[in-house]
This record gives sequence, structure tokens and C-alpha cells, in this order.
Amino acid sequence: MQTLSMACMLGFISSFYNTKSVVLCIGITAIVCLCVTIFSFQSKIDITSFQGLLFILCMVMFFCAIVMGFVVPFGYVSIQKYK
Repeated sequence: MQTLSMACMLGFISSFYNTKSVVLCIGITAIVCLCVTIFSFQSKIDITSFQGLLFILCMVMFFCAIVMGFVVPFGYVSIQKYK
């Protein structure tokens, strides 16, 4: 039941955003999940420790910077300020 309610909430919140922005967030999330999985299999560091948390946060920032570095200059996703 909790998964269903979270899915409905995520769908409702996503409906307020541009489709391209939502797809980019899904892609970045998938890449980070893949990196964390590979890190967990290859490393002896526990990801619940501070080192694992630091790795996860650095991966999120790294992939967001790479994706936004290519996406924003080419106008794929526009950054608008609402008045």
C-alpha cells in the first residue's frame, strides 16, 4: 500500500514539471543507482558508513553536473524564472 501511495504522489508531483526535466531526473537516478550497486559489489566499504554516504553524494553531484553541463547550454531544458 505504501508503494502505491508513493507512486501516486510522485506522479502527481511530476505532473507539475516539464516532461524533459522528469526524464532527466529519472536518468540521473538510474545512473546513480547503478554506480552505488557496482560500488557495493566491488568495495569492502560499508555504504551505510560515512565513506559510503560521501561516495553516493559525490556521485549524485558528479552526474548532475555532467548532465546539466550538456543539457542546459543546448537548450534541451530551459531554466525559467517565474514571476
